[in-house]
Amino acid sequence: MHRADDERSVALYPAKAKTGSLTLAAALFVATGCSMIASDEVLIRLFGLLCVLFFGGCFIYLAYRMFNRQPSLLIDDEGVTDNSSYVGGGRLAWQDIVSIQLYDFMGQRMIGLTLRDPRALYDRQGRFKRLLLKANKGLVHAQVNIPQSALAIPLEQVYDMLLERWHLHVEPELPGDEEEEEEEEDGSGDEEEKYR
Repeated sequence: MHRADDERSVALYPAKAKTGSLTLAAALFVATGCSMIASDEVLIRLFGLLCVLFFGGCFIYLAYRMFNRQPSLLIDDEGVTDNSSYVGGGRLAWQDIVSIQLYDFMGQRMIGLTLRDPRALYDRQGRFKRLLLKANKGLVHAQVNIPQSALAIPLEQVYDMLLERWHLHVEPELPGDEEEEEEEEDGSGDEEEKYR
């Protein structure tokens, strides 16, 4: 974890050892897929090809992260920049976030960011990344998901940081707020009627 000079910006980086282990695992799966492609069975060859394509993509991204010192997360007064995965949300303003949740998915701890306008996130992505984001939509509730594997510090600590900054800059919307506003508008209208 690194704090900028103004003490208002926090940069969080991935754990090198963990990223290295994941890169090695992806390489092994690619090698396994290549051996399956040499099989005489059509289904095994197809499965091997899928392994090579999927884990090959994972290997390329993880190897890139190994040598790229870009932070996984950058938290500041304006919002959060998510580069924690290939389908990271990028730059998100606090006002764009509706809720922040901490949850478990397939044995991995995750932070989910639900957005006010998910379409705006999809529209600024490339075609392939947009497809992956939409595919994730059917598996998890949030549009942006930050995995523990992408960060060197406990995810609970990151969750507390995000909540603290979010609450500082965004006033939570309470369930009865809209009804109260409508009642106030109706009441003011009645008063105007009386004075006419």
